[in-house]
Amino acid sequence: MKSKLSLFKNIFYSNYSFLFVLTYFSFLCSCNFNVTDMPGPQISSSLESSRKHGVFICDYRMDSNKINGESIKSIFAERQYSLKEGLFGRFTNDCCQSQLVIVLNEDKTKNTSDNSSRTDFVGFVKKNSIILFKYYKGTTFPESLQIAIRPDSNLSNIQELTLHKMP
Repeated sequence: MKSKLSLFKNIFYSNYSFLFVLTYFSFLCSCNFNVTDMPGPQISSSLESSRKHGVFICDYRMDSNKINGESIKSIFAERQYSLKEGLFGRFTNDCCQSQLVIVLNEDKTKNTSDNSSRTDFVGFVKKNSIILFKYYKGTTFPESLQIAIRPDSNLSNIQELTLHKMP
């Protein structure tokens, strides 16, 4: 009889621990907490992420989805936001600052170590190999927006690219 009782206790306590862990992780997931987010300023990696954090302003399109061989996945504007430090860090949105984000399609065939042939988006900063951003004051964006590009980063030839706001 003791063995059945001890077996029952082991099963109950192991399931209880499992339920506790499951409840804890579902709580973290429901709070828009992302384990990969580091404290500090944030830049969304997609339209969906920007909408999820409640910072999306608008998205833009071009006449073509490629610029000098660079395939564009999305272009959107969002309010600047940051993640506060702590285990249960929370996101805070800036009401007066924004950023224009360009997300490139990841091209597995390109040699990413050869940046000399890549298009240079003038005034934009690279977050990583596929995300570029530029800070703006205010959160109102025009119907069309011009950005400067250098088709080949080795040349001084700068071209203007017009982006059109999506309805």
